[in-house]
Amino acid sequence: MKIIEKIVAKSNDNLNNPRPRIAFLGDSVTQGALRGGIDLEMVYHNQLKKMIEVLFPGVPVDMINAGIGGTTAGFAVERIDRDIISKKPDLCVVAFGLNDNDVKTEDPLKTFADNLRAIFTKLQENDIEIIFMTENMMNDEIIEAAIEPQYREYADVTCERQNNGWMDTFMEETRKVSAEFGIPVCDCYAKWKKLRENGVRTTRLLINGINHPNQAMHKLFAYSLLETMLNN
Repeated sequence: MKIIEKIVAKSNDNLNNPRPRIAFLGDSVTQGALRGGIDLEMVYHNQLKKMIEVLFPGVPVDMINAGIGGTTAGFAVERIDRDIISKKPDLCVVAFGLNDNDVKTEDPLKTFADNLRAIFTKLQENDIEIIFMTENMMNDEIIEAAIEPQYREYADVTCERQNNGWMDTFMEETRKVSAEFGIPVCDCYAKWKKLRENGVRTTRLLINGINHPNQAMHKLFAYSLLETMLNN
């Protein structure tokens, strides 16, 4: 990917090359939501920054956190100029789907796909490289101790959508739309599914018992993104 070429160029000639810049456009997971608030130390893109610094010592990489909790790809279309285009990143990692599957429109899946197309079109028009990162699984069981009382009813909703294949459908749609635009997919959702197939109780990896991965799973996102960057 071009972003790796830019990091290598900066590593070889720090004086005469600009700082590589990566933006992250997403929801609460991208923002860094963990139990008790926002954790900017453990959020996946900060973990990615640390990994890049290990591989390319002395290379400063700017990370732009454009994640906003509770938002959808539709709202991202509205704010993309302000939060991404104006910052002129080399690469934008896009990650949506957790909230989009709850959008109240006549056809939520089509709405989601059309919004992704609008995001990708805007980024490509501005010569910004793109990776789409699929999200984590939502809860597939109810673990009472992990869920705050005010979100207990919502946990039933997300559990049903995970188990009836609705979330699977949305993540498959992201793969299809990304393929239309020739965009590489960092398929973290597939990795979560594989963990479950091998006996892992993936809901235990959600710090809020619903849809926010714990600190360790943010590292999985970071490693998966680095792998995608190096292999495309």
